[in-house]
Amino acid sequence: MARLCESYWMVDWSAASKPAIGGDSIWIGALTPDSILRLNDRLPTLLRARENNVELLVPGKVLGFPLACRTALERLRAGPVRYADLALPLSESDRALFVRSLLLEGLVLVDER
Repeated sequence: MARLCESYWMVDWSAASKPAIGGDSIWIGALTPDSILRLNDRLPTLLRARENNVELLVPGKVLGFPLACRTALERLRAGPVRYADLALPLSESDRALFVRSLLLEGLVLVDER
């Protein structure tokens, strides 16, 4: 499938009413094919397959994903992976959305190259 963009920019506004550093801040990041993704090792995770989905259990919550995301979650749990190598049987925009959701939850980190 053809790539839609060379990189994706993500912005997360943490409900701040004024610029700040810390919890109430704006986070901006670029996700390119060469971005290295890794699970946040400060958060223990457990992957559980269900009949119609896969669940990622983290302290205080359970995140549900389509079964198509299972291989990518297993790969992330095995160690760092390039964004371009994160195999998902999804469209490029859905793969970016999957990674964005993990980033916003604090489960995945992007290592600087």
